[in-house]
Amino acid sequence: KDSFWKEYRLGVKLHPRESENAMKLYQQELPGIEVYGNTSQLFEILNKTFVQLTVSSTTLYEAAQFDAPTVSVKYADFKPLAIYGFETWLMEDEKSVESIMKKLKDKAQYDKYLNYLKTKTKEYM
Repeated sequence: KDSFWKEYRLGVKLHPRESENAMKLYQQELPGIEVYGNTSQLFEILNKTFVQLTVSSTTLYEAAQFDAPTVSVKYADFKPLAIYGFETWLMEDEKSVESIMKKLKDKAQYDKYLNYLKTKTKEYM
């Protein structure tokens, strides 16, 4: 629909506790995505990442240093402030997803958020 997103692909990096069977399930349920197994190096993936989506991964800290901002995805009672010590952009409903997608396309907002995350991660690392 939106030409901005055509140059990007969705990638899923397995959590270290996920088995390679999960990789097959992702590929089956989400055809066309790139799935990275447990032998994939996180830093190589982050180096080519535009934005990271996560529920509560501490890879937020590494991603910021690789110029990839993290957007949190609401799950249960998860609160970014409680996990990271600071707020993140949070996808919690359709309206927030649309708002965040719009912000990601705006270079000034993207850069401002990325710089915020870099500053905050240095404070909390």
